[in-house]
Amino acid sequence: VEIKESIDQVDKGTWNRYLGGQGVYDWEGLKFLERVFQGNERKEHNWLFRYVLIKDGSGTPVLMTFLTLSLWKDDMLADAQVSKAIEEERKTDSYHLSSMVLSMGCLFTEGDHLYWDASHGLAGQALDVFLELVEKQEQSLGAKMTLLRDFPKETLWNSALYGHGFLRVQMPNSCTVDLSGFQSMELYLAKLSSRNRRHFRKDIRPFLENSRSKTISKVPSAQLMQFKRLFGEVQSRNLGLNTFSFPDALFQQMNENPLWEFIVLTSNEKPDRVLGVMFCYNNNGQVYVPAFVGMAYGFLEEYATYRQLLYRTIERVIELGIPKIDFGMTAAFEKRKLGASIHEKYAYLQTRDNFVLELLGVMEGQH
Repeated sequence: VEIKESIDQVDKGTWNRYLGGQGVYDWEGLKFLERVFQGNERKEHNWLFRYVLIKDGSGTPVLMTFLTLSLWKDDMLADAQVSKAIEEERKTDSYHLSSMVLSMGCLFTEGDHLYWDASHGLAGQALDVFLELVEKQEQSLGAKMTLLRDFPKETLWNSALYGHGFLRVQMPNSCTVDLSGFQSMELYLAKLSSRNRRHFRKDIRPFLENSRSKTISKVPSAQLMQFKRLFGEVQSRNLGLNTFSFPDALFQQMNENPLWEFIVLTSNEKPDRVLGVMFCYNNNGQVYVPAFVGMAYGFLEEYATYRQLLYRTIERVIELGIPKIDFGMTAAFEKRKLGASIHEKYAYLQTRDNFVLELLGVMEGQH
């Protein structure tokens, strides 16, 4: 059993072989996240990372994952109406109802953060060792809650997790797009269902000529601040997944890092008016991750900004020849209309704070 405190202490080849081709948590992605979420002023912007590798006698990994300790809003996974009421209180007390949480993955990433070789003779033992390790880490790090997340509806871990006192909550659905075999946007659109093609003709195509999109990997600092402001407009409204804001360092590091790029939508009428921006990570040419979106809400309807950005992202990925998009959580309805596959996701949580469970509407004994 190995627990490392930085991705620098983990062999790059090993990590990427077992956990590389998804999300923003290949080796380089985690290096980026460590740089962003350490050494900041505010406590919600500083995270502890822990990398867990459980190997057999010959050194072959049986289980690998990463955990983070960070400050979460207790209502992060609660109903949006619940969050709306609590946000009123936070106007005067910004840390009202917040707790340190030990989580598989982190608040920035989504996807299958776990490698577990279920066919290995030591698979069951590795799972038990991992759950004990998580319990010890929770105690030593002073977390109020542990969350193991991004599991499918059916998981072999279910009974072991219930046995350890975890409860299951549903997370927002995640969305992916498979682009293997599509050389052009026309070919891709042609394979959509007739209903979704109609959606494109009616709700996206008429807006394409009013705006233009370009992909930029580095922008001047004034424009970067504009992107950050547009991201803030979206985040403050997204109470279905209610998180603290991100540090300024995030946007600066994205701007400096060649693996990140911005898909920027501007108005034809006023070219310096940014309507929206997609913040995108290219994971080794294996998967493209539009991790976050920023939008000017005043022009949302006039330009169908969100739908256009989804469309432009697919267009960009076909151009790059990357076979898959990890489209993330929330707004699954809009993504499905452009051909995304929707996956139900669940998290297992363990906490001694019953109030948090009430907030989430989680009752004991549910299966």
